[in-house]
Amino acid sequence: MPSPDPRIEGLFRADRRGATGFVVLLWAAMLFVFIAMWPLVDGPVRLLLAVAGGAVLILNTASIWALVKHYAEDKEAIYGLDLRHLDAARGQDPDRFSGSEAHVPPTVPTA
Repeated sequence: MPSPDPRIEGLFRADRRGATGFVVLLWAAMLFVFIAMWPLVDGPVRLLLAVAGGAVLILNTASIWALVKHYAEDKEAIYGLDLRHLDAARGQDPDRFSGSEAHVPPTVPTA
């Protein structure tokens, strides 16, 4: 179901792109280190390097994937709250702010 506020979709797309970019850069960096270190190490150290590097890649990729999945499932709550506070802080559309007056930054006049 699409979000009623298109800014939520925009924020989610930006976060998803950033997470994807991070994973791609992580894989590229790990591959570079693996290739650079390969001629410098021998025997069991190569195996250790491959296993540890693979574990880092798999676990980090899985955690970023889970984060993006969670953001997709709950983006209304995650991004909606941020946008309501941002709007209230800017003094735009104060009716959208659903929190108490105590959550408004002190620089915003409350009238």
